[in-house]
Amino acid sequence: MNSLPEENPSPEMPKPEPSKPESPTNIPEPDIKPFADALEPPPIPKPKKASIIPDITGIAILAVFLLIILFDYFIYQGSERSGGAGLGVLILLSAIVIWFVENKPLTKSSVICGILVLIFALRTIWQAVSLAEIISFMLLFTFACSSRQFLIHIPELCHYFLLTFVAIPLTLLGFGKTFMRFGAKSPGWSLKGFRIGLTWLIPAAVVLVFLFIFAMGNIVVESWMGDAWDWVWKQISNIFEYISFGRLFFWIVSFFIAIILLIPKNIKRTILTPFLGEDEKMEARSPLPAVDLRETIAINTLIAVNVLFFVYNAVDISFLWIKRALPEGFAYSVYARSGTLWLTMALALTSLILGIIFIRDLNFHRRASFLKILSWIWVAQNLVLALATFRRLQVYIDYNGLTRLRIVGAYGITLVVIGLLIVAFKMQRVRSFLWMIRRHLLAFALALFALAVTPMDWLVFKYNTGIILYENPRSAIQLIVQPITAEGIPPLIPLLDSKDQAIREGVAGILLREQARLQKLKDAETRWADKELSRSNALEAIKSARPKLDEIIPDGNWQKALKQLDDYARRWW
Repeated sequence: MNSLPEENPSPEMPKPEPSKPESPTNIPEPDIKPFADALEPPPIPKPKKASIIPDITGIAILAVFLLIILFDYFIYQGSERSGGAGLGVLILLSAIVIWFVENKPLTKSSVICGILVLIFALRTIWQAVSLAEIISFMLLFTFACSSRQFLIHIPELCHYFLLTFVAIPLTLLGFGKTFMRFGAKSPGWSLKGFRIGLTWLIPAAVVLVFLFIFAMGNIVVESWMGDAWDWVWKQISNIFEYISFGRLFFWIVSFFIAIILLIPKNIKRTILTPFLGEDEKMEARSPLPAVDLRETIAINTLIAVNVLFFVYNAVDISFLWIKRALPEGFAYSVYARSGTLWLTMALALTSLILGIIFIRDLNFHRRASFLKILSWIWVAQNLVLALATFRRLQVYIDYNGLTRLRIVGAYGITLVVIGLLIVAFKMQRVRSFLWMIRRHLLAFALALFALAVTPMDWLVFKYNTGIILYENPRSAIQLIVQPITAEGIPPLIPLLDSKDQAIREGVAGILLREQARLQKLKDAETRWADKELSRSNALEAIKSARPKLDEIIPDGNWQKALKQLDDYARRWW
């Protein structure tokens, strides 16, 4: 039996091993680097360096020119106006333009500022006051800052205004940058646009040259050219007549005012920051030693002024409230009139001293509670002094009438009392000196606003009319020495029924004089913006009383009646 020969494997051909199934662990790992790169956050771009030249939006530029147009219509074209309707409407329109440019959500401060602007605009429409332009500008600037959500405090507002005013050159560069950006996008600024312009300008220049030659060689063409030149020159003259030097200067000033109102600059740190800090709350500090020179001076000062104020208030109470007889040679009216200004200054000085005492470390002294007790006693005595000051003012007003200056005095006393309470609150709640300054300035600004919107003439003559009708003719002196505006005329009409002939005829003379003056102003009204509601109201009131006026002064000689009233009332001057 033959067997097959055994095959010897060649050494070059190794016997293949049986294949084994690949385990999961043997699967090659995928390249995940691209996925990792995709998952990595993109690199943060480096912030661009802020340019000192601001970017001015196109809406802001349009708003600036819109305000210039409004100022021209309501102020320049009405430079001889006698009314406040135009000014009041201008205030409202300016506020609307400011709000439209900012286009930000309303905040509490912007709403409050907007309400104040509205109140002052309505007051101006009724009758303009002397400080209307300044106060309205202050209110509009405050409204602009509040619309931009700036920090609204009087010191900061002053810094905003100064920074905005100083930065006007940079703002002008911002205007130029915006115009250049718009021009770069406009085809008229490109080389192609320049070439198109040349295709029209060069032929036009050549035509003008030949027209000149033809005019020199033909008298008919010369006549036509002369007529054409006269027409062109007339149009140019009309333009220069419209844009006079005064009007051009007014536009420049209006441009700067519009920039300040529409593009205010923010500043976080003021010149007060290094001295007063940025926080309105004072941080607690370690108590001072029990024996401290500042604490001793403060306690001795508070004890001394409390004793002094107690004695003075006792004297004032005895003469003003109990009405004890004055020493011989002193009149009660003179006593009531004297010292009002000086006592108001004493109240203001109290606020300053308390502010200095509790400016820093003494708020945290071991005997701070005793200091506060003495201070509260002094505050209470100052309130008694303030009541006595009001009493002095009231007695003197009852003696010979109310005046504008006495209304200002009443506001001043009230403002000083509010300032004193602000200092007391600072002392009790341990607020910083910065907090006190901000609240004092805010109180002053609100008092100024309240004074501006107060119908002073209406109050003056309404009060004095009541006193005169209650048989106190001394107040008739105010009919002669006090200026009168339209809102103060209607309250005078009841005096036409006065039992005193001199007062009755004198008031009739005042009404006839004011009717002539107001009618002259009304006849000069050429636009609705020149009107004033109080003037129309006064004229209607006088016309309704005209039959009685003709009965009191049949000949209409109001000058004679005024002279008699002046001679009659001067005895109480």
